[in-house]
Formats: sequence, C-alpha cells, structure tokens
Amino acid sequence: MFKEHKENYILIYSIMVSQEEIDEDNEIRRVIRNQKRRERYANNKEHEKQKTRAYYKENKEHLNQKISCGCSGRYTRINYSTHKKSKQHLNWLLWTNQRTDC
Repeated sequence: MFKEHKENYILIYSIMVSQEEIDEDNEIRRVIRNQKRRERYANNKEHEKQKTRAYYKENKEHLNQKISCGCSGRYTRINYSTHKKSKQHLNWLLWTNQRTDC
C-alpha cells in the first residue's frame, strides 16, 4: 500500500515540476550537504585525526600486507586504488581483455 502511494506521489510530483527544477533542487541539496560535511570536519578535526591514527595503528599489519596482481605488479592494500589506475595494470587489463579487478 505504501509503495503505491509513493509511486503516485512521484508521478504527481514529476508532472507538476520540470526536470530542470528537480536538477536545480538536487544541486542545492548537494552543495548544502557538502558544506555541512566540511563544517563538521573543521569542528572535529583533531578528533578525526586521532580516529584515523588509531585505526591505522590497529590495522597497520593488514594495511601493509603485500599483494601480487596478475599484471605482475606488487602493492600493499593501502595502495590498492592507486595500483588499479597504474599504466602497468591498465595495459594488462587491455591486453587480457578483462574488466574485473585483480
């Protein structure tokens, strides 16, 4: 029942409001959300740094674990996203026609 009401509301709302207005509203909400995140981080900067340091300290062994990739590259877990963007890895993906992670 709730789902039907929600679908009806969306249908009525989309008829009454143009796509440009919806996009503009979403952009305003995104800007406000990002501004609040920045303010929250600025207000709690020291606490956030301490949390990050504590997490790294507790998980240092796991984060620095060496991993071998099919592209013959070696990287640590902490550098996983950097490795996926490296020329060596991207060329290997093209060469093997793979679209999956290593």
